[in-house]
Amino acid sequence: MVDPANVVIVTREIESWYLAGLDDQSCKALGLSKFSHTNDITKDQFERMIPEKSIRIDFMIEILKKFSRETANRKNKSFRYLMKKVRAKLEKV
Repeated sequence: MVDPANVVIVTREIESWYLAGLDDQSCKALGLSKFSHTNDITKDQFERMIPEKSIRIDFMIEILKKFSRETANRKNKSFRYLMKKVRAKLEKV
C-alpha cells in the first residue's frame, strides 16, 4: 500500500508555476496579461509570452525576482498541492 504522505503529483507544464507567482502589478511590469489562475497554461503558451528580444532563461529569472509563493498558492492547484506536501514533510523533520 502506498502511503499518501509520500505521494507527490508532478505536472509536466511547470512553466505555469512561474506565471502563478506573479501578481497583477508584476504581470504589468513584465508586459504580461493578468492571470486569475494558471492551471491550464502550457509550455507553448509560456514560450509565446517571452518578449521577442529576450532570452528564455533571462525572462524566467526576471519572473523569479518578482515571484510570490503566496500568490502562486492561490493561482495554481498543482503548485499548492506540492507546497502542502512539502510542508507536511518538513513538519515531520
